[in-house]
Amino acid sequence: MDQDSVKLGLLIETAERHQKLAAAAITTLSEQTQGLEAMVRDQIRRAVVEEMKTVRAETQSAVEALQSVKRAANARVTLWTLGLTAISVGVALFVAWCVLPTPRLKSRRYAPNAISSRATLQSSINAVRGRICGGAGRGTSAFGWT
Repeated sequence: MDQDSVKLGLLIETAERHQKLAAAAITTLSEQTQGLEAMVRDQIRRAVVEEMKTVRAETQSAVEALQSVKRAANARVTLWTLGLTAISVGVALFVAWCVLPTPRLKSRRYAPNAISSRATLQSSINAVRGRICGGAGRGTSAFGWT
């Protein structure tokens, strides 16, 4: 049994040595893992910061482009407003020119002399009465009563 005890002792001693080597390897591996984790975090931070700078620059250029589009749209709206206002004024002036009598026609139509203007006014009143009263004669009401 002596030989079996020695073999068993050697076997236990070898197992303990392997266990210590494994523990040392695990400790070394854990330290390396922590170092790698710190390096990876640092790399991720750097990458995120760089990407955020890129996104910020692209966002800034997009903002500038949108502001230029806004300025162009405001200019276009202003020009359309001025154009439509000018067209509206032109149409109003054209209608006024066509419909309203000129001063020369006013003098002929309304005041060649006092008698004819009174007669013209009386004939206009009679014409309106004739339309309103349905042709009833002078001195009668709209319903034909005297």
